[in-house]
Amino acid sequence: MTDQIILPDDQEQFKLNEVCKLANVQPYMLRFWGTEFPQLEAEKSGTGQRLYSR
Repeated sequence: MTDQIILPDDQEQFKLNEVCKLANVQPYMLRFWGTEFPQLEAEKSGTGQRLYSR
């Protein structure tokens, strides 16, 4: 059985480190997956932070 990930209802976008904690992966893996799978590519904030949406 897998653990269920519960996302906060009031949050539409998540920073890289938040997604990594939720998915239990290292940041470099998520950045790499974004280059291989366009649907996982993050938006960039005005300060250059990666933002992932639901």
